[in-house]
Amino acid sequence: MEWLSLKGDLTRQNAVEQLLAPSTSEDPDSELCVHTASVRRLDVVTAAAIRMRMARHHREHAEGTVTLVLPSQVELAARLFALLDPLPGRVTLTGQVDEQPPANYSLVPTTIVSDSHAAVALGGATLDACERARISRRRSIFVTEAAMELADNALLHAQAPSDAPVVALTSVVRGSQIELVVLDTGHGMAESEDPREALRAIPRRALDADPGFLSDILQRARAAGVQVQVQILAGTGRLLWTAMQHRTVLGRYLPGTTVIVRMAGERSVVRTSSAAQDE
Repeated sequence: MEWLSLKGDLTRQNAVEQLLAPSTSEDPDSELCVHTASVRRLDVVTAAAIRMRMARHHREHAEGTVTLVLPSQVELAARLFALLDPLPGRVTLTGQVDEQPPANYSLVPTTIVSDSHAAVALGGATLDACERARISRRRSIFVTEAAMELADNALLHAQAPSDAPVVALTSVVRGSQIELVVLDTGHGMAESEDPREALRAIPRRALDADPGFLSDILQRARAAGVQVQVQILAGTGRLLWTAMQHRTVLGRYLPGTTVIVRMAGERSVVRTSSAAQDE
């Protein structure tokens, strides 16, 4: 049996570090127990990492099973369950879901994107979800394009990934804040000699008129009047990028690449130039 006992703050880098660590059991019928009863905070990255770890366990253990113990806090249990529903086969849920998450919280639950056809299907599901949540058409189209492009980029450019990428979107504060996450286990950036420098090169290329898809997302957000913040965690590198500035720092090692796009509501955008900042 593999036992992952998770507690406290299980968000972003904590979730990726603990959930995507290498497996420790080689038995074909091994059970994986993900125990989150003592978790006090989680986010969409947590759910995406749990989905990826469950899929990995089933891939590595032909007869393996998974037991997921939900958080004891009823609100967290509801949010996590909403992002993981429907659960795959050979997964047993322990704990109760006693309340509903906020309306439209799980805009798109954790979704494994195995190929380009799945990325296209993700686009349709995202657009439908945005329309059901009564998000404006212009913003819905932007969110859908961002989800498809990030998923497709993970499929095309993640080097030697061990798992298919996972995508999820949450909506909070009555839809005014949308958070999109894409996890992949590619080795290219995370295992490079200097992950921070590799991340720093992304906005630099945009400043040199070689924008790339992330810069395109930021530019389209500006045109659509949507405030966007992009965060990338890869290996020991961290990048935080907005339309006005970018910053790279070093952190503890994390496997693969996690891209988080936070989108605020529509607003009037003042089109002024500003020099990017890089630490």
